[in-house]
Amino acid sequence: MFILHITNNYEADIEFDSTTISAKGGTHSTGKIKGHHTIDGKGLTVFNILDLAKKKIPGYPSLKATWGILFEYQGHEIYGRYEGNGEFDITFNEYGNVEIKAVNGKALEIRLPGLTLEQEKSENN
Repeated sequence: MFILHITNNYEADIEFDSTTISAKGGTHSTGKIKGHHTIDGKGLTVFNILDLAKKKIPGYPSLKATWGILFEYQGHEIYGRYEGNGEFDITFNEYGNVEIKAVNGKALEIRLPGLTLEQEKSENN
C-alpha cells in the first residue's frame, strides 16, 4: 500500500479518482491505498499511477525494495519501490508540470518504450 500527498498549483482544478483538488494551492492526501489511479484536469493529459505490487520492471536492479509503483505522465515515467507503506509527494506546478518526491521509498526516472510496432516475421525465419 502507498500514500500520496497531492498539491495542485495549476490554474485549474484537478481530479484524483473522484476527488477534486482545487486550483492554485489545493491539497489532498490519500491515506493507505493500492491499485490503479489517475489524476486529470482541464488542459492536462492523464497522470497514471500504477500499483506494481511485487512485480519489478527489468533493468533497474538498484531498486531492491519489495513493493513497486509506476508514475506515468506526458511520455515520462518514474519508477518507485518501497517497503511497508510507500509515501510520495506529487506536486503540479503553475504550468501543469509535475514533480514527484519519494518520502518513504526510492524512485528513479526511467524510459519505457510507450508504443512499439511488432515486426512481422519473414518466411525465411
